[in-house]
Amino acid sequence: MAATSFWGALDALGHRHALLRPADAGYEAYTGDVVLTGHPDAVARPRSEAEIADLLARAHADRIPVTPAGGQTSLTGSSVATEGILLATEGMARILDIGTDPETGNAVAVAEPGIFLGQMQAALADLGWLYPPDPTSRNEARLGATVATNATGEDTLLYGPTRRWIRELRFVRADGSTGTLRRPPGHRPPEEKATAGYYDAVHPIDLLIGSEGTLAVITRITMDLVPVPAGVFSGLAFFPSTRSALEFVVAARRATTVRPRALEFMDRESLELAAENGEGIAWPAATRAAVAFKQEVRDETERERYLSAWLELVRRQLVAAGDPGLEDEVLLLESRRDRERLRAFRHRIPARLNEIVNGYRPAGGGKVGTDWWVPVQHLPGFVEHWRGRVAEAGARAVFYGHAGNGHPHVNFLPRDTGEKAAALSLALDMCREAVALGGGVAGEHGLGKLKRHLLAVQYSEERIRAMRDIKKDWDPRWILGRGNILEPEAAPE
Repeated sequence: MAATSFWGALDALGHRHALLRPADAGYEAYTGDVVLTGHPDAVARPRSEAEIADLLARAHADRIPVTPAGGQTSLTGSSVATEGILLATEGMARILDIGTDPETGNAVAVAEPGIFLGQMQAALADLGWLYPPDPTSRNEARLGATVATNATGEDTLLYGPTRRWIRELRFVRADGSTGTLRRPPGHRPPEEKATAGYYDAVHPIDLLIGSEGTLAVITRITMDLVPVPAGVFSGLAFFPSTRSALEFVVAARRATTVRPRALEFMDRESLELAAENGEGIAWPAATRAAVAFKQEVRDETERERYLSAWLELVRRQLVAAGDPGLEDEVLLLESRRDRERLRAFRHRIPARLNEIVNGYRPAGGGKVGTDWWVPVQHLPGFVEHWRGRVAEAGARAVFYGHAGNGHPHVNFLPRDTGEKAAALSLALDMCREAVALGGGVAGEHGLGKLKRHLLAVQYSEERIRAMRDIKKDWDPRWILGRGNILEPEAAPE
C-alpha cells in the first residue's frame, strides 16, 4: 500500500470527516456489489469536485488505486475495490439546475453524480419532465454510475441508452486535472446497446460514457429531457411456448401499427420465481412464457387505436401457435399505480433469484448471469437452441429481460463449484455464438472485473491494443478502476 505520508496528507487536507478505514463502523457497507466482495484500504466520501481532484492528484503521485463507486448495484464487480481507495460519490447528490440549454434550446437537468437515479427522475416528473434511462435498479443506482456504465433498461427500446441523453460531462482525470466534455449541437450517437469496452467514439464524450470508472471520475452531468408523455399503457400477454412469445416480440418490432416503448420477456421458470407476489399478478396454467409490452399515447383516440393493434398482434401469434384461448387472458395495466405493479413484479424475479443463489455460495455456487445480445430477428431460434443446450447439460437457468432489444438475460443457479464451472462454460459459448450472429457480449452491465475476459470474444487484438492506448492516455499510472474492462498492466515509473 502507499506511504503513510499519503494518509497523513489526506487527513490534514480535510478528508478526515469522510474517510473510513477497515476498522471503522460503516466500512463493510462499501465492500461489495451483487457478485463480488473486496477490501479497500479506505473508503473516501468526498463532497465536492475540489476534494475529488485533490484526492486523485495525491493518489496519482503515490500510485494508489482508486475505484469510483455509486450505489454498488453492479453485476460485474466494477464498483468493487480490491485494493487502494473506494471513492463513493454519495456526498455529491444534488440537482443543480433544471432549465433550457442556451445552445440547443432543449430542456436539460444538471445534477451531481451521487443522486439516486430514481429520486432525480421523480423530481423531474413532478415538473413534467422525463429523463428516460431506466435500469431495474434505478432507485438504488446513483446517476454518475449509470453514466459510467451507459445504463439501459426496458424503455431503452424506444429511447435508447444513457449515452443518447447526455449533453455535457464535468470530470476529474486520474492526475487530478479537471475538464468538461460537451456534445456538439446536432451530434446524435448511435442508439444500440454496446457496453463492452471503450466505445468507438466519434466524440470523446462518448468515450467517457460507459468507461466503467477507468478513465475519469464524473462530477457533474447535464442531461437532455423530454416532456412526460400524455399517456402510457402496459400489457402482459401469455404464450404457450417460449418460441411463440419471442416470435411475438419480433412481430411487434416489425409492425407499423404499434410503437413499443418496452418489450420484456419472461419464461415459465422466471415467472415461477415470482409466483408468490404482492402485486396480484397470476397467469393461466397453459402459460409457458409471457411478454410485457408498453405503449405511449397522446390521447384517447390514439389509445384505442394502439390497444386494438396490440391485441390483434397477440391474437395472430396465438392463432399461429395453436392456442388462441390465451388471447382473452391479456392483462392491461393503464394507471400509473398498475404499471408500477407490473414493474415491481418484473423486479421481483432477479430479487428472488439473488435470494436463492446467495444460499449456494458456501458450496462454491452462486449466480452466473449473461449479458449478451443478438439482432432481434435471431432471438427466437437462439433462445430455443440454448434452452435445449442448458437442459441437456442438466443446468438450471431462467431466461428473462429485454427481448425487444434482442437482449434477454440468462441467469444460472449453480449449487456448487462443479455446476458453476459448467454454467460459466455455457455462458461463454453463448457469447461466442451471439457475436457470430452480429451481436455482442454485454448489452447493459459492462464487463467490470468478472467479465473482462469476454473483451477478446467481441474484439480483435488490434482493437484491444487501441483500448489499452486509450487507458494509458487518460490514466498513465493505471490507478482508476483497476481491473475493470482490461487486464491491469504494471504502471510505468
